[in-house]
Amino acid sequence: FYGSGLEAAQLPESLLQIGASAFEDSALASVSIGANVESIGRGAFGGCTALERIEVEEENAYYAVQDGLLIEKGNTVIGVN
Repeated sequence: FYGSGLEAAQLPESLLQIGASAFEDSALASVSIGANVESIGRGAFGGCTALERIEVEEENAYYAVQDGLLIEKGNTVIGVN
C-alpha cells in the first residue's frame, strides 16, 4: 500500500506481521490492528501525514496505543496517532 490513496485499514485477525514500509507515504488516516499482530516493520506508517487514529485490539500481546502513540508493550514508541 506504499504511496497509495488508501485512507482506512481494518487489518484482519489472521494478520501476524505488518511489513516494513507497508503503508509508508499513503493517505492512511486510520488503522485498526488486530490481536494477532506480532511484529510491525520499520517505517510501516512512515510519512503517513494524515494518520490521526490508530487502534489496537486490547488482546494484542505485543502492541498498544498509549497517549496517542503506537507502542510495543515494552514501551518503545512505534508511531504517532
